[in-house]
Amino acid sequence: MILNFISRNKCCGCGACVEICPKKALTMEEDEEGFLRPVLNMDFCIDCGGCDNVCPMKSENLVKHEIQASYAAINQNRGILKKSSSGGVFSVIAEYVIKNGGVVYGACFDEKLKLAHRGVEVINDLELLRGSKYLQSYSYECFPKIRQQLRNGKLVYFVGTGCQVAALKLFLRKSYDNLITSDLICHGVPSHKLFDTFVSTYEKLTNREVIYYRCRDKYAGGWSGSQTVDYKTKKGIRRDLFNPVLAGYMKAFMSGDFFRESCFVCPYACEQRSGDITLADYWGIERYHKINSLNGVSAILVNTSKGKEILDKIKSNLSLVETQVDYIKVDNHNLYTSSQRPLYRDNSYKDLKTNPQQVIYQYINPIIR
Repeated sequence: MILNFISRNKCCGCGACVEICPKKALTMEEDEEGFLRPVLNMDFCIDCGGCDNVCPMKSENLVKHEIQASYAAINQNRGILKKSSSGGVFSVIAEYVIKNGGVVYGACFDEKLKLAHRGVEVINDLELLRGSKYLQSYSYECFPKIRQQLRNGKLVYFVGTGCQVAALKLFLRKSYDNLITSDLICHGVPSHKLFDTFVSTYEKLTNREVIYYRCRDKYAGGWSGSQTVDYKTKKGIRRDLFNPVLAGYMKAFMSGDFFRESCFVCPYACEQRSGDITLADYWGIERYHKINSLNGVSAILVNTSKGKEILDKIKSNLSLVETQVDYIKVDNHNLYTSSQRPLYRDNSYKDLKTNPQQVIYQYINPIIR
């Protein structure tokens, strides 16, 4: 059965409850929509309340911070900027952490195109973590390892959605001076079931095997990005641009039709943030600042004294302009409100199960919708 301490619609799938359980009474399993949810074995439960205490949907006020300052930022390394979804700020912080003997945790596709959080300690491996992934990452399995690394005095940088950052902090049950966190201004997350269906559709239509996916690829020009995949050929690896199936996945994401139900009541879609630093795209910056935004600009929200300290240490590697939160909010609606639940959300995953081709084609060819 699904855990009874939180309603189905409010579970964000962070998995902190599973990792904190002293009796291993909880496991994470996919539901009919493809989202991970905790399942309880009552034979092992001792009713200790640990799962309740680490739930980021119930204890959000314990890990939130008021915004202290806001900036527009661009990575001065043009090569890294071209590989980043927006202004490349993540890479600057991550490189600082690794150069100081630390480890960086972020979302990464594995060899089976499953998205999970992974820790890297080599600068070249940051390539695996760069870029937006409009999909829910399985982050909870790294929580115990992060706790041990922090206890050993290792510098750790963790990047995730607001609920994931909050879940980690609640799981740790104490603050660590050697932990740096960045939360993202998040619209919401679809499940792997939707993503996998688009990938399989692409493979069937093109007779290609997909080995990597990029949600926002500047390879095609511009920082709004294009969806691209790498696929195998007899001559090696090729990249596919401007494919309607790939564009269809982004349309499905932007619609919100397949978001997790908790995303529509997200307690982190507000100006009180869970991370030391919040990162986002700075859409519409041209209206407020004279800045070269051709290759992407990041919005930075500094939320803690630790966040300010880190920014002071890396700012020489950034083109940095102080800005106003109200400017950032104009085109980042989830900085003040959750995404609105579309009417089609009632049936989207039911239709995906019964008639996946029809569902996928309505985003590839919106005219039929």
